[in-house]
Amino acid sequence: MTTNNQAVFFSLAFLLLLPAMAVSMINVALPQIAVEFNAPVNQLNWVQLAYLTATTSLVLIAGCIGDNYGSNKSLMLGCFGIFLSSIGCALSPSIFALVLFRILQGISTAVMLALVWSAAKQYSQQSHNGKTMGLMASATATGTAIGPVIAGALLYFSNWRAVFWLLALIALVGLFICHFMLPSSHRSQHSPKQLFDWTGSTFLIIACTSFVLLTTHNLNHEYLALFILSLLMFIRAQYAAKSPLLPLALFCNKQRNLILLGSFLIDATAMSTLIIGSYYLTWRLALAPEWVGVMLAIGPITSAIIGVPAGKLVDKTGTHQALITGLCVFCVGTLSYAFMPPLIAMTGYALSLVVMACGRQLYLAACYSQIMLAAEQGQTGKIAGLINLIKQLGLLSGTALSGAIFSNQLPDPGLFHASSKQLDIAFTNTFLIALLPLLLVTTLLFFSHVKIQRNT
Repeated sequence: MTTNNQAVFFSLAFLLLLPAMAVSMINVALPQIAVEFNAPVNQLNWVQLAYLTATTSLVLIAGCIGDNYGSNKSLMLGCFGIFLSSIGCALSPSIFALVLFRILQGISTAVMLALVWSAAKQYSQQSHNGKTMGLMASATATGTAIGPVIAGALLYFSNWRAVFWLLALIALVGLFICHFMLPSSHRSQHSPKQLFDWTGSTFLIIACTSFVLLTTHNLNHEYLALFILSLLMFIRAQYAAKSPLLPLALFCNKQRNLILLGSFLIDATAMSTLIIGSYYLTWRLALAPEWVGVMLAIGPITSAIIGVPAGKLVDKTGTHQALITGLCVFCVGTLSYAFMPPLIAMTGYALSLVVMACGRQLYLAACYSQIMLAAEQGQTGKIAGLINLIKQLGLLSGTALSGAIFSNQLPDPGLFHASSKQLDIAFTNTFLIALLPLLLVTTLLFFSHVKIQRNT
């Protein structure tokens, strides 16, 4: 890479810090928010769920915006939206207002997530695509790792509103980077301007919202019916649309479907370690909150360190080999994570997270590299949007499903009255269940790779 290209890629990596920190910092601030607004848990959860639902619902739409108007202008729009919504969050007089501004923040974040990856592919040379994707993945992991630490310091010296003021400041820096550091990008003259699929967008938003309501309301039948109906209507709308939001032809490639499924499962399992891990560290290992934060940061910190080397390894070995190796390493880490913490406590917990993070970063670097390289001109925004849709669905599913599986194995009063043995069993079973689909995808990818080698 040239010096100019390096500046561009590090600028894009900085932009990816913002969406990651917008999630990880708020987790630390939630207790103070609950005290100030006297908000019950079900209302408090929507501070995060509203953000994630908006991001997941609109990430494909954001990809279309980038394909039509160029990534640079769209990224500036996303930064400006986060800047304004963060100020709104900081000044919120009620929990309801805070949730509304978090929705706006999630909409703006969808633009950032979809288009940073698209821009990275646009500016990257093919021979360095794996390295570039590794750098982007490291940036996301860095934001996830440093967010809780920075938020904790802000809460020590100020209050939860300072977290949103900091996000507004970072968004302002992002605006400066988009204007002065990134090359101007325009829609290719060879690619016709695409129409927005408003019908598909509406059904996708309804489907994502009903999915969240479904997983947070014990599989309520009404929400289940709404989710299935809206999903079917979304698929029908994509068949009928002249310019579909999500071209269903993208799913005709079985190899790509398997790769995306693996990405979904890895992100869901990684998110589960943050949710279930915090419960286990607090109530089973009896760690103080600051040490819980340190332990939870081990995975993201490892991911941040290993991201670029993983990308270089992808460039050297090829994406097929890296995908299988990364998934195998992640499976070993998940198996270790299920059994080692109950046996050797913090040591087993930390070592397992390191192994999982190494496998995850290698797989994701190979996944993003292979899929983005195969994207056709004028479709990179939609492909990047699809990748981020799968990622956000993984985070949502991991949050909701792992909590349900874990809590259903505990006695009725819940965490506060569970014995150490009950917590150990619930913890181990939760991640053994998560391991089963991972092993299935690993096996399918292996035989798919063997078939490809035979044909060549």
